[in-house]
Amino acid sequence: MNRKAISTLFSTVMVICFLTLATIAAVSFAGAFIDVGDKYARELGEKQGMCAQEVAARISNACYINQDKIRITIENNGMRPIDSFIMRLYSESSNAKMDSASEKLNQFMVGSYELEWLGNSDEIVMVEALPRTSGGTCPNAKASFGSMQSSSIHQCPQ
Repeated sequence: MNRKAISTLFSTVMVICFLTLATIAAVSFAGAFIDVGDKYARELGEKQGMCAQEVAARISNACYINQDKIRITIENNGMRPIDSFIMRLYSESSNAKMDSASEKLNQFMVGSYELEWLGNSDEIVMVEALPRTSGGTCPNAKASFGSMQSSSIHQCPQ
């Protein structure tokens, strides 16, 4: 039997080449996922940075008009117009309502919004407004008014 085997030097080189190719394939495959995650994180960071720097809403007053209506006055003190708001109303009995105020509020303007409330609107203790711009919702620019800010909601003056 005169068989020849692969030399140890040649087999070592083949193993190194195989491992190099496998590593390149794994890095290429994982790189696609890293790029997508990095792009998403970068876009989200830019959006949140824009919200923090350019969007500044403040609820200057909230009062109830009658038993089922509340008026909320919001100031836009930021550099960017606000397209709409997501409103959250909280009552003493832990009831909550989400609503939308879709009127645009330009920079350095004041807007007044009236919202319906099922039940006694004099039970509302806190109001929150989340601004929405062309870039999306800005949760870090949320404006609040009510018991958490030591301001109370009373009946609106006639």
